[in-house]
Amino acid sequence: MKLEDFPEILTPTIEMKNPNENICLQKGPYTIKWKDKVFKSDGSLIFKWLPKLTVKFRGKLGNDFYSWQQPFETDLIVEITSENQKINLKGVIFKIRKKEEFNIVCSFPPQIEVGQKGIEVEHVRFEIANLRSFQGSTVRTSKSGIYNRLEFINTESKITLDKYSKFSELSHNLNETGGFQLLYTGKLELNSKKNISFDKASAILDTFSYFLL
Repeated sequence: MKLEDFPEILTPTIEMKNPNENICLQKGPYTIKWKDKVFKSDGSLIFKWLPKLTVKFRGKLGNDFYSWQQPFETDLIVEITSENQKINLKGVIFKIRKKEEFNIVCSFPPQIEVGQKGIEVEHVRFEIANLRSFQGSTVRTSKSGIYNRLEFINTESKITLDKYSKFSELSHNLNETGGFQLLYTGKLELNSKKNISFDKASAILDTFSYFLL
């Protein structure tokens, strides 16, 4: 067979250059609602691996926030929204520092949902961390063919996993450092070729995650 006869390797949707690297989920303008006040903020939603898996918002606030803020504040529950990016999250203010680059940091309990949950899609992409190496079927990169692909098929759905093309290097760094590193990229689709809902995809992937343990 010629190289072009093999399927092309899946491109990761999120990449980590180093173990435990923070992942930026989204950037942009946000609205922060605290008690009866509303503030605008430029910031980012950040996924952190250590010391535990968590999502935090890091943002910048203007002088209107500090002129309103009361000393020795104890009610730190906030709501962060974004109309453009369809976000509505409730969390806790973790830190407020006027002179730092990100002068407000908020932490959110799992699970975090970003985007339009009600839309059905053709397939779902996902990443897997710390999965050991398996020799699978051949896929092609821009340079060669490699034994990277695993496929899991039942009567309802098909899950395709491709080991990263730089798996050896990334896995070595993970073993040296410890912690977490994304190593596989995946794709979920229904055998019927129908679109899949968020709830359906979550149920299938939750079951699949137990299989991988």
